[in-house]
Amino acid sequence: MSLIELKAPGQLSASANGAVIFLLDMPIEAINRPQRETAMKRLVSLFRKSRGQSIGKPSPGEKQGWQSILSLMVKLMEMPTFYEVCLPDRVQIHTSCLHFYQDMKFGDLEDLGIFVLDTHRQRLGNEESPEALLSQREDLKLLSRLATLSLEYDSPTPFYVQVLTDRRRQMASGTLGAREQSYLEDASALLRSPSEDSETILRLLLLRAYISVLQDSSAQKQLKDWDGIASDLRSAIASQARRALKSGWRGRGLLALLAALEALDLLDAKRIKKALKERIPLLVEANSQRLDGGVEAFRWEIRMFLAKHFPEVLGSPLDIVLPDSDHSSGDKSSFLRYVDAVVQYADDETRLAYLRDLLVDQDKSDSLASLRRYTVVCWLLRPTKGAFL
Repeated sequence: MSLIELKAPGQLSASANGAVIFLLDMPIEAINRPQRETAMKRLVSLFRKSRGQSIGKPSPGEKQGWQSILSLMVKLMEMPTFYEVCLPDRVQIHTSCLHFYQDMKFGDLEDLGIFVLDTHRQRLGNEESPEALLSQREDLKLLSRLATLSLEYDSPTPFYVQVLTDRRRQMASGTLGAREQSYLEDASALLRSPSEDSETILRLLLLRAYISVLQDSSAQKQLKDWDGIASDLRSAIASQARRALKSGWRGRGLLALLAALEALDLLDAKRIKKALKERIPLLVEANSQRLDGGVEAFRWEIRMFLAKHFPEVLGSPLDIVLPDSDHSSGDKSSFLRYVDAVVQYADDETRLAYLRDLLVDQDKSDSLASLRRYTVVCWLLRPTKGAFL
């Protein structure tokens, strides 16, 4: 752990990158709880040291190094981990200089997210290439996973194995102690506080993680006025989503749009329609555009949202025209997830209408389109749902 140091604000040394890769390759079972907590303390402190400082251009391989640190933090938090963080303030007692320490806070995730967003802005400037967007999206996914794990870890192992290996859930499960209560209350207070426009994506990500875990957790019953808190947070999602959609759908605006749609998916139909009543044309426009350079999957996410909540704007949602080049495993996966989303929320009458349209037009397409059409027809005839996921 001592090798993980900064050579300059936001810049890791070669030895630090090597240490991170070594820990990523190590089985999680080989890292005990005290080691995990020590590692998280150090990693969180690294980001805090760099926040608000000018970050230079990355050296070769360094961008992957910072993404590796996020991956390592996710790995460490996949088992119960509670860390303390050293604050920059110090107190002088006689000749000793002691650090103040504080328990882990949900705000650590915000600090981390702000650092990541600032890093992308400083290093990439106005660059909005597909590669830049994919890199930022990957970092945002890691942050989302980290936020979820800090709240709740669902162990796949049997209970007796959980006891032996210390696999227990995180903050939002079971009986809340003072530590967990403080963490969740501080989190809800932070998420209801004002935020900068530049932090909209981050706030949507954290809101989504908090609500998605708490709404299905017994911990909500132990929080004072949970119903009021939940209502405030859902209103915050709607407000932040409207702010995000003001950026349009091009370049980084596309990332904000996707973050908004993911968070809005947690709301009921009435709130979603109210939040998006003036923005549906924007989504339809984004859905109709061809995206290149590996970000075509982003368009599928928009189309899936529309198919679920606003199917009427798509006309015939399963009348999909795709070029022959869309045959990679990623494209196929996106296509199947989209079909599942359309069918999953359709009633029997709607399914029959989809099936009739597909069969009537079956002679109007080439062989590749016919194969996709056959796949959709078979799926429509199945009585079960979710087989593609």
